[in-house]
Amino acid sequence: MPAVLAVLFAVCVGAAGCSPTYNWREVGFADAGLAGLLPCKPDRAEKPVALSNAGNVTLEMMGCVAGGATFTLSHIHLGPETETGNALDPLVQWQSATAARLKVPLSGAEAFAPPGAAVLPGSVKFTFNAPGPDGKPLAIQIASFMRAVGAGRSGFDLFQAAIHGGSDGAKIDPEAADNFFSSLRLR
Repeated sequence: MPAVLAVLFAVCVGAAGCSPTYNWREVGFADAGLAGLLPCKPDRAEKPVALSNAGNVTLEMMGCVAGGATFTLSHIHLGPETETGNALDPLVQWQSATAARLKVPLSGAEAFAPPGAAVLPGSVKFTFNAPGPDGKPLAIQIASFMRAVGAGRSGFDLFQAAIHGGSDGAKIDPEAADNFFSSLRLR
């Protein structure tokens, strides 16, 4: 039996099949109730951002690279003091800021609302090509959605899920994209 295990170990070490491209794991933002799958162990970060209708807020992010693409999840919580005017304004502003950073127009959106999200006009998914750092087209898919929160918290949670193809012109694996976006849910 030990000889069989030694052979299996040697085969596994030498074969790429033992190191899958996508090692899916459940992640999320516990306080916001978002859960989903990422294809690799994510790095996490926070940074302050300014939204004109919401003031200074904290942007929570997590992401990782697998299969030549970068997968990210982002979250912003807006407290009850930001509930002035149209609740969609901060979500649309976040989408516009993302488009400006990527130097692309926001067009061709399709409705997107994972289980538990509000089905609103601003809850959409964009698929487009943006100019990469080297000038080559970069395939990108971004979904933005939100929900009003309660149960001890109030205000709104805004979310963005994105996949950026590799700057070497790598396309986004359709099966990986489907797995990523379809795994998102709000508890």
